[in-house]
Amino acid sequence: MQGMSTFESTQARWAGIVRAQAASGLTVAAFCAQRGLAVSTFYPWKRRLASAAAAPRAATPVPAFVEAMVAPADGPDERGVTIVLGAAGPGTRRILVGPGFDPRLLLDVIETLEESVP
Repeated sequence: MQGMSTFESTQARWAGIVRAQAASGLTVAAFCAQRGLAVSTFYPWKRRLASAAAAPRAATPVPAFVEAMVAPADGPDERGVTIVLGAAGPGTRRILVGPGFDPRLLLDVIETLEESVP
């Protein structure tokens, strides 16, 4: 199970054990005794896997970044930052930065814009 975390690997192993018990036709006690497993370990894993299967899947996350475009020739001067609000519709924002912009200024601008979003 290359690429899996230890928890994911353990979870996958226990999912297989729980499926095998269900398919075996044996009681949990008999199945665990046959496999050398503790019943007190089997039941918590069975509950955990059942609740994970029943939990609703999270919605697709919204990207935290947006496409950045190089400013056209009429953009900011070499050290400036230009902010364009509403150019592509209500609530839209664009930040144009020149090659010598001040990164701290850009961070301040972004933080200010984020604070203004409801």
